Amino acid sequence: MNTMDRVSRFLVSAVLVALVIFGPIRGVLGFILIVMSVFFLVASVTGFCLFYKSINADFHNSDEYFK
Repeated sequence: MNTMDRVSRFLVSAVLVALVIFGPIRGVLGFILIVMSVFFLVASVTGFCLFYKSINADFHNSDEYFK
């Protein structure tokens, strides 16, 4: 994963957690958002994404997003 991907996943994770803690989202949907944010946080910290691995994509040192 490139730096932009890692930062964006970290920001999405922070927003999801903030929605559950400070926002109106509770219950099962809140739990699902917390689980998703944990996956995003782990992927952003480690730089490893299971989805990218499953489709054999490598965006580590490329600008594939902008092509």
